[in-house]
Amino acid sequence: MFYFRNLYLLITISVPLLAHGTGSDEPGRFHFTSGQTSTEIPFYTFNNQVILPVVINGKVPLNFILDSGTAQAIFFDRKLARELGVGFGRRIQFSGVGTDHRVTAFRARGVKLGLPGIEGNMMGMAILNSDYLDMSRFDIHGIIGYQLFARFAIKIDYQKRILTLMEPTEYIPHGYQSLSVVIENSKPYINSAVYWISDVKFLLD
Repeated sequence: MFYFRNLYLLITISVPLLAHGTGSDEPGRFHFTSGQTSTEIPFYTFNNQVILPVVINGKVPLNFILDSGTAQAIFFDRKLARELGVGFGRRIQFSGVGTDHRVTAFRARGVKLGLPGIEGNMMGMAILNSDYLDMSRFDIHGIIGYQLFARFAIKIDYQKRILTLMEPTEYIPHGYQSLSVVIENSKPYINSAVYWISDVKFLLD
């Protein structure tokens, strides 16, 4: 579908922009709200994407796509962001490798993000200048990813539609095989082999 192809484009072109924070520009960090070491979050799926409830600045829950390719959260609706008390920073433009498509957005800092059982203060977020993907008609408001994957061990149960966030030290895997992962610019990569090529780098997404 057209909107899904554009969504993939947005995710891929967002990574180079949002992955390079330094100093005070580094995004905040999620933490559990009640001292627990895990929390379960119900989700639904849209076009095979996991959709999570995210609360901005303590307001109403909104629907965010879960995607590991976004270093910081992305919000689609500039007008709604203002209504939620999000402060806008400088205007930015970015595009992805191999495309001339450019997206205008605003950097937002100091945003409070919450999901069931966790919250993060002083989080970074990009606010799109306009809803380029027209995702509001599907009641989807943004994308969130690396800020969760970098902090928690994550288990996704697609049958029960439950996403479980755990303290990495508390997670004991059973029946899994571990792989070495390299993180570059907030993106995870693994090395593998394809036919006669012995060392190929793959992006995990």
